Amino acid sequence: YTAQREGLLDIAGPTFTFMHETIKLAAFNLIQVADRIPMMLRIVACLLPHCKQHEKETDAYLFTTVDIINIIGSQAVSKNLGQSRVFAQLNLNAGKKSTNFRTALDYFEAGISFLQGDYWNDQYELTLSLFEAAATANYSGGRHDQVAIQTNKIFSMARSFE
Repeated sequence: YTAQREGLLDIAGPTFTFMHETIKLAAFNLIQVADRIPMMLRIVACLLPHCKQHEKETDAYLFTTVDIINIIGSQAVSKNLGQSRVFAQLNLNAGKKSTNFRTALDYFEAGISFLQGDYWNDQYELTLSLFEAAATANYSGGRHDQVAIQTNKIFSMARSFE
C-alpha cells in the first residue's frame, strides 16, 4: 500500500492503524452518518470483554472503548438503560485510572451524562461515585464553582455520610 510506504498507515495482519489524527478523521468521515453509531456500538461490543479484565494491559482497551463510547454520546443510547449504566460505569473506571485530572474530569462528566431516569435512587452507588469523583477533579482543577454545584447535589441526595 502506498499509504504504508509513506508512513501514514501501519498494517499488522487485519489491523490498520492510522499514523495521524487527520487521516483517522478523514477515514471516519467516509462512513455514512447513519452508519456511524451502529458501527461504533459494534466496535464497543467487541472491546468490552477486554475492559472487564483487571490486568494493567487492559487500560488501553478501557480508554479506547470509553473514547468511542463518548463519541457515540448519551443521546444515542438513551432508550437503553442497561447500556447507559455500563457506559457510565466505564467512564467512572477510566476517570479513576486517568493520570490527568482534566481528562479524568471529562470521563466523570461523560459518565454523569449517561445516567438516566431517577438515577439517584436507581443507580445510587454509581451516581454518588461519579459526582464525588467529578467534584474532586474539579477541585484539583481549581473549578470551585463546579465543586459547589456538585457537592450541593451530593449533600441533597446522599443517603448517609460516612
